[in-house]
Amino acid sequence: ATTAPSFLSGGRYISDPILPDVVTIQDNDMYVDSLNGQDFNDGKSLDTPKKTINNAVENAPSQTTIYVLNGNGYNNLNFNDLPNGGSPDNLNNLPAVEIKDKSDLILRNYPGHTPKITFDGESGVTVQNSNNIEIRGFEIEGPCPYLSQMQAQNDRQNHLQSALFNGNGIEIDGTSHHIRVTHNRIY
Repeated sequence: ATTAPSFLSGGRYISDPILPDVVTIQDNDMYVDSLNGQDFNDGKSLDTPKKTINNAVENAPSQTTIYVLNGNGYNNLNFNDLPNGGSPDNLNNLPAVEIKDKSDLILRNYPGHTPKITFDGESGVTVQNSNNIEIRGFEIEGPCPYLSQMQAQNDRQNHLQSALFNGNGIEIDGTSHHIRVTHNRIY
């Protein structure tokens, strides 16, 4: 069983070591749980969480905090697609999580949880044309455990520059500004 965080005024919860510059409204909070959620849920409570981070981000209005619980399946579409004898078939997968054209959004772990985003594409999290965004409390793992040195050398030698071999844990693009990335473990 999980319990809701203990809040101070302004939507911050007590265990925050850094008071956020991003302004959020507690009534806008959303929850993501890959094990018990459904993307058709409203995500407004622990009883009705979203299943995927992307669905929560897409449906979040400005001034929202999205809390992500532990689970599996926080990865990009076609993740670890291995139909051809152990090598990934899709060399240019999209990001696992995309924050695009958003403002005043906090994407963070639920208190006491360390959700893991796993990716084998462009990035674990991409922030594009967004401002006042905070990403906090995630473990983000790239594709290295699924790749051989020979595959990586082939990509470099043939100048393929596939997303699979050039991905970023967290990527910030476009006109994005005031992005805070903190308390994450990226490898």
